[in-house]
Amino acid sequence: MVKRFAVLPLLLWLVLPPGGQAGEIEENFRLGLREALKCIKLTPEDIYLRNDYLEPDSFRLGAVNHLLNHPLKVVPWLDSLNTELNSVNLSQRLLKAGRGLDLSPVDPQVDTSGLGPLLQGEGHFPLPQGLQTSIKWLLGGVKKANQLMEEAFSSLNEEEMEFLLKQGPEVLKEGTFDPQKPIELTEKERKEGEKRDKRVLELAEQIERGKIISAGVVLTRALELAQDSLEGQIELGQRVLIDLLTPWGRVMVGGVGPNYYNQQDVAIIIDLGGDDRYDHISLPQDGRTMVIIDLDGDDIYLGDKGNYGSGLFGVGLLWDRGGDDTYIADNYSLGAGFFGCGVLWDGGGNDRYISDTAGQGAGAFGVGILQDDAGNDEYRSALFSQGFAFVGGFGWLSDGGGNDLYYSGGKYTDRLRYFDHYLSLSQGFAYGLRPYASGGIALLGDLSGNDTYISDIFGQGSSYWYSLSGLIDGGGNDTYVSYQYAQGAATHLTLAALLDKEGDDNYISHGVSQGCGHDLSFGLLEDWRGDDNYATGDLSQGAGNANGIGILFDFGGSDNYEVRKQANTNGYGDYRRDYGSIGVFIDLSGKDSYAAGYENRSYWVKSKYGVGADLERPIKEAR
Repeated sequence: MVKRFAVLPLLLWLVLPPGGQAGEIEENFRLGLREALKCIKLTPEDIYLRNDYLEPDSFRLGAVNHLLNHPLKVVPWLDSLNTELNSVNLSQRLLKAGRGLDLSPVDPQVDTSGLGPLLQGEGHFPLPQGLQTSIKWLLGGVKKANQLMEEAFSSLNEEEMEFLLKQGPEVLKEGTFDPQKPIELTEKERKEGEKRDKRVLELAEQIERGKIISAGVVLTRALELAQDSLEGQIELGQRVLIDLLTPWGRVMVGGVGPNYYNQQDVAIIIDLGGDDRYDHISLPQDGRTMVIIDLDGDDIYLGDKGNYGSGLFGVGLLWDRGGDDTYIADNYSLGAGFFGCGVLWDGGGNDRYISDTAGQGAGAFGVGILQDDAGNDEYRSALFSQGFAFVGGFGWLSDGGGNDLYYSGGKYTDRLRYFDHYLSLSQGFAYGLRPYASGGIALLGDLSGNDTYISDIFGQGSSYWYSLSGLIDGGGNDTYVSYQYAQGAATHLTLAALLDKEGDDNYISHGVSQGCGHDLSFGLLEDWRGDDNYATGDLSQGAGNANGIGILFDFGGSDNYEVRKQANTNGYGDYRRDYGSIGVFIDLSGKDSYAAGYENRSYWVKSKYGVGADLERPIKEAR
């Protein structure tokens, strides 16, 4: 039976701290939570997760352990991380990412000594000094990055390295469902996969992953140094100016005009402008690094596994400064790091990104970053993408503005739960290898624009097994559509959040979503301002289940809340395994509408550890 209470006439509601909008909202969140929890005889200090369920494995991150003990700090922590990453250059981002993974990367010097004569070979086009300087910086970065990568893997013997190169990428490979496959074969493949995964984890523990990050740092530092020298070099003819083979791979410079690149064994490409086509460019046979710089034009990038900003056992950087570009590649591409660092940076334009698995800002045993500065962009993937992190991984997708579309799913059937829905595991999703290894840190940050996010099973600020993830949208009228385990949903000893700061937004899901914590996890959906619509089925909108904690917090606006099952939504917590789950629903202002019939300016308690509160109060603007 639901109990309802009138709101007390006096609350310490307008006691606002200095520090702007975020500080104001954080304080109001704390005060509102304290008021709501009184109804179930709890305080904010009771909101934490037990950390004695399993001994920490060697991949457990300090940030995850800290936030499991202080889950109410998840949104400020993720928001601060997103702000910090956006305020520094690429090399500093990789340093911060590495330190977030509890590694100790360094910022090595780029050494260009002895590289000048390589550019003076007989018959080569006489390059301007600025271009020669840029190439020297990049070659110096390539040389040092290759050295660091060799050192990182030096503890593995030839057989171990061969196994890792061949079998490692299979850890994140999902097969399409075959209803004709015999159960015996499926079970055999599962056992073989489990054995492979354990072996990959054993080898990963022997690798100096801090040096992998350092290799990414030195190459991005070389890119930053080369940028200044490239200015003013875009008027140099409509042809390939240089094609030079160096000890670290091929170096190419293309002039203004449409160029076609399909070369193998490439370490560096600099294209000065024009509508270009890149077709399955491959890494040097004896190297682990590649840099592509394209300064202008509407370009097309076509590739398969490990292309274009791919750190698949290496370091890959792609910087496209402008134009309406199309990127199409397979697994571990478009800003992906797997035992490596991968960065794709697009400076602007209306772009399309299409990939399959583990891409578009995906990190596993490394760092993957996709940064798009501006434009109306389209992101499409099947799985493990768009701000994704696996074991030992940091994945970040950052979009600076525009009306963007994010889609993930549609290929790999979720055969454990449904035959008519697909796994996404994307859009701010972090994932551990249960029960052997904890997951990493994943973040999707979109600064502004009217955006659409579409996923199916697991997505939009969700996580699994001792990991941390978030989706942060800074503004615009946004739409979030997913089926299950989404929109601030955490499962199995983990933390996840969706934060939307501004705009009239729509949240649509089937269930286990919209601020849901399941099985010793913490999930939060937080919306700061706007007239929003929430529609879901069950176990959502502030729901805790199986000793999890789920919170939905809406700070401002006249909102509408639709649910199919009233018993376990709008603030629901059950009692399991000798102690409680906690579900909290809080709406702070506006004339709100509830399908369940709740009233504005009221509390309700529907289970022992579930509470809802509509606290109608005028919202004081941030100082």
